[in-house]
Amino acid sequence: MIVSNSVMMAQADDVPQPGALAFSASVASLNNIANVFVPIMSYYTVENKDINIDYSTTGWFYKLEVDKVHIDKVDFGDQKSVQYLPDTNTIRVLFSGVNVNINVDGSVKALWFIPFGMSHANITGASVQMDFGITSSDNVHW
Repeated sequence: MIVSNSVMMAQADDVPQPGALAFSASVASLNNIANVFVPIMSYYTVENKDINIDYSTTGWFYKLEVDKVHIDKVDFGDQKSVQYLPDTNTIRVLFSGVNVNINVDGSVKALWFIPFGMSHANITGASVQMDFGITSSDNVHW
């Protein structure tokens, strides 16, 4: 990768420019970066934030309305990993033990006349997994 005024993916024929910065990282290094920066990034990007949903849906026996969600706290747990899957062209990013505390401004009406107000929800022990496939033949340039 070459960084100057903008970020570009490096190609085999790229010529370094004055003041450019080259960067490469192994999957193990990316794993260490994820373990350090994911909790910090979650604190500054999603904790104590309001998200306007404005969602409404109806079914045969219910009506669901969600106006706004306030995220109190997000804890990414102990397992945050970035790993290369052997014998594949895939990198897996896994967050396990994710806990989220949210306040919900919304309502549910069951059978169209029994109202339930939503106020708080806890999501505990969730897992988030993302797999990224490499499509190049040299396993270097993505």
